[in-house]
Order: sequence, then structure tokens, then C-alpha cells
Amino acid sequence: EAVKKLKKRRDQFLHDVNIILSEGASGVELKRSLLAQYCKMVLHGVFPIRDASFVLRYYCEFYTDFGDILKQLLYKCRDLNFVACAKAVTRSLTDVYESIRMNTGLEFVDPLSDAFHQLRDLAKRFAVAFGNDHIKNREAVAVVH
Repeated sequence: EAVKKLKKRRDQFLHDVNIILSEGASGVELKRSLLAQYCKMVLHGVFPIRDASFVLRYYCEFYTDFGDILKQLLYKCRDLNFVACAKAVTRSLTDVYESIRMNTGLEFVDPLSDAFHQLRDLAKRFAVAFGNDHIKNREAVAVVH
């Protein structure tokens, strides 16, 4: 019963955060505070690291207002659990791809479109967070593939 109640509260919080992030730039300080609180809950284990994907998908879109918070979330998640962070990043990229595909109404996304270019930019920013140590990244890359 308590677990169901906690999951329901978590889902409501995630819904509220997504709505607030998608509304625009009004009340930026309130949005930053909510986002920071959500990130703390992910980092302290209240939410699993995979739930970071709900906000990481907005990393490029809201970089000017929330980039510092999302960047810290990404780096700290990576430090906590490399593989779980890779899964969250993969889920973020997949969600963005699926939303682009649904918005275009086509089965595939045109690789020359602006939306796909934004997806590639997001993937590049995520790649920078993992660094270039191939031995350290091997397990996470294997999980992603």
C-alpha cells in the first residue's frame, strides 16, 4: 500500500515537472527549484536513475535556463552507476526520437531534418559526459547496444 502511494506521488511529480519544463521561461526560479529537487531525489535513490531520462531529454532544449542542473545530474548519475546512467541516456534519446517520429507522422525520421539534427546534438552532448576512456565505457556501451 505504501509503495503504491509512493509510486503514485512520484508519477504525479514527474507529470508536474514535465508540464513545468514544457511551459516556457516564466517563473524560471521556481522551475529551477523543482528541477533541482527532482534531481536530488534521483541522486539520493528515491527515484531510480532511469527516471532521470524524463528530464535529460530536455538537456539541449532548455540548456540556457537549466543546463547546469541537468549537466550535474548527468555527471553524478554517471558516477553513481555507469550502466544505469547509460540506460537513462539511451531512454532519453529513444523518447526524443519517438516524439519526433510521432510529430512527423512518418515511420522514419528524415536524417536531414532540423529535429533530427537536434537529436544528434543531444547525443553528442551526452557522449561528452561519458568521456573517451574506452575501457571504462566498455560495459555501458555494451548495454546500450
